[in-house]
Amino acid sequence: MPRQRSSRRPSRAADSAPEAPRALGLLETYGYTAAIQAADAAAKAADVTVLGYHLTRGKGWVCVKIEGSVAAVQVAVEAAREWAGRVNQVVATQVIARPDDETTPLIRSRETVGLGPRARGEMD
Repeated sequence: MPRQRSSRRPSRAADSAPEAPRALGLLETYGYTAAIQAADAAAKAADVTVLGYHLTRGKGWVCVKIEGSVAAVQVAVEAAREWAGRVNQVVATQVIARPDDETTPLIRSRETVGLGPRARGEMD
């Protein structure tokens, strides 16, 4: 005998899975070309958003900022480290799980190239 489907609609809680904790990934390297290579590798390796890059003051360092779930950011940063290291020296990498709200102005700053006004929390 075929099984009858329930006409009851699933609860709202079942409709939406809990959001994975967000994480910030940072990769700092010498030179713009290595930074672009890092951003490309990160975007291709995992389901992350490349927020943009930040030119540090002095020494030619470039910091790439990546956002996504903790696991995805970890994979993306590792891929970025590997590929950027083939182009130039990687200075540092870091994954921060659930960055505190107090760090938002540092992460989403005007100095982050590629980050639009909405992503920085500014009005259009």
